[in-house]
Amino acid sequence: MRYKVIRKQKNAANNWHCKYCELVFRTRRELAEHRKIEHPNKSGKSHVAWNKGLTCETDERIAKITNILREGYASGRLVNHQTGKPHTEEEKRKISETQKKNYAGKSRYIPVQEHRKSYAEQYFDVIFTDAQKQFPIDRYRLDYAWPDTKTYIEVDGEQHYTEEGLKHDNERMQVLESLGWICKKRIRWSEYQKLNEDEKKAFIESLL
Repeated sequence: MRYKVIRKQKNAANNWHCKYCELVFRTRRELAEHRKIEHPNKSGKSHVAWNKGLTCETDERIAKITNILREGYASGRLVNHQTGKPHTEEEKRKISETQKKNYAGKSRYIPVQEHRKSYAEQYFDVIFTDAQKQFPIDRYRLDYAWPDTKTYIEVDGEQHYTEEGLKHDNERMQVLESLGWICKKRIRWSEYQKLNEDEKKAFIESLL
């Protein structure tokens, strides 16, 4: 607790008393914080926002506020700053070129946020022990990379085989190939799991 209890006694001068547990505090703010934490259901005040769960259809006040905002945006009297600034195609192209130039040879996502490794990552970490894991190249990260030979292996979940995922991976591979990197293998994890032990062993040996 951030507040500090002075002493437990009644009628102390110039101090603030809790009527529920008789603790004494130096300031009114400390007493209020104590009540909020220790006696949240006794103050008789609700900390829930007054408009929680209300809509234009169920509450006249919400409907009135909504109409005022709509009229203000429509007339130009109010400006919605959350819409952002629209860019022309030329501006988008310049921004893209600048980003590619600024992040060439390095990743935009350094440092990598710590995360719990998936079972697939744990599985192949033990196999590809000599590889650099999550190796940054340009704006991408390679699952298992060998920088000396500029080769890498990817372990893909099913999200990579959607229409959007295939398009993204194709663009990603083109960028990496332009930088001299070669993908040795893309391992589809769901298909690998269907192999029997002998097939898995032969598959790994062929990669190593």
